[in-house]
Amino acid sequence: MTTPDQTYSDKFAEIVPNLQDLYALTQQLITPEMVYTLTQRLASVYAPTGTVAFTIGPVLNQIAAEFPGYNRITVYPHYLDTPSPAFDVNCVTKNTPVFFTHADEISYDVKTMGSGEVPLTPLCAHRQQPNMQFPGVVLRYKDTKGEQILEQIAEGFVQTKPDSTVIFTTQHGSEGKIKAGDRVVFNPEQRLALATDGDTMTGIIDNRAGMAIALAVIQVLANPDQKINHLRETAATFIATDGEEGVADPPVFAWGAREVALALREKYADQSPMIVTDGHDFNRDSIIPPQALIARVVSNGKGPVIQPDRLHRVRLLVEAIETITGQQMAAETDTVGGTTSRSDDEGLRRGGIAGRLIYPIGYGVKAAHHDDGEPAAASLNNLVTTARFLTLAVYAANKGLLY
Repeated sequence: MTTPDQTYSDKFAEIVPNLQDLYALTQQLITPEMVYTLTQRLASVYAPTGTVAFTIGPVLNQIAAEFPGYNRITVYPHYLDTPSPAFDVNCVTKNTPVFFTHADEISYDVKTMGSGEVPLTPLCAHRQQPNMQFPGVVLRYKDTKGEQILEQIAEGFVQTKPDSTVIFTTQHGSEGKIKAGDRVVFNPEQRLALATDGDTMTGIIDNRAGMAIALAVIQVLANPDQKINHLRETAATFIATDGEEGVADPPVFAWGAREVALALREKYADQSPMIVTDGHDFNRDSIIPPQALIARVVSNGKGPVIQPDRLHRVRLLVEAIETITGQQMAAETDTVGGTTSRSDDEGLRRGGIAGRLIYPIGYGVKAAHHDDGEPAAASLNNLVTTARFLTLAVYAANKGLLY
């Protein structure tokens, strides 16, 4: 925190040399190749709402175990006895910044047994337009020899009829019928692909990109070879929440973050910054800037609003980084053509976390729900810059400059 005779501008000026060292390390470690590989590995895993602990969770742990500084990472398969896996990096305190990157993907529940065509219940905010369809896959829970898996039953299409009802039409699958309670997720021909421009990524972006960003930050913070001594005291908690897609109704929306929030209040002081990293929406014909995206106001005021004093500090961080890099590494979403819908920030508020502690800082995505019949799209350069910016934000937060 600042002393009475210092302004936040003074304090940010003091940490510029350290930010410069840390930025150089992010340039070395957080590369486009690294971020794309992480996103691709995560996108290859099916993780409908309610399955994160045994689908994405083991993959996150496997990736973290490959980092050179894995011994500085504490793994929680069920963080604070919730369904959400998490990591602590370095020695966390009651003031440590906490990241939320939801790990579940858009999914649907099969209403009735059948074949050929079955009705679905959206377990998400269903945004597919009428008369549209998108490839999907039917999954069934299976517990074999103590291992929990999702078995692929059939492939076909998620389709929205003219009256807006949602169905699954089978293209091919097993001889058995689809059963009530099976789960359906979107399944494009390529779960993740990189265009020839080396920047445009298409496929399952939401929120595989957010988790890849978090893992990139973790790799830097845990890196044992770096010569930045003060970095060893820079800690963070990263939580891969389940239930963000959930169902659309507010009382149960983002239930995973709500469960974590109820437990967090016992562990952290009422000043830890809560950073929510998810996709910020852009139109198909717009350009996603190579900048981290800060949502000053979420969902036209229905979600959290970054308060003036905290927004001032975030802007000071952006300015401090600009003096180092010569570029603006972050922008406020609505100033660059994007919008922000509610995400885990809503669950956090419903779990009792003060809105003033929540910082929605994420990346750009187009058509996250494949609502126009085409795969979602994102910018690899945007993801890389976001990961680098958030690494610097973690350091500033550890110095007490974001709360």
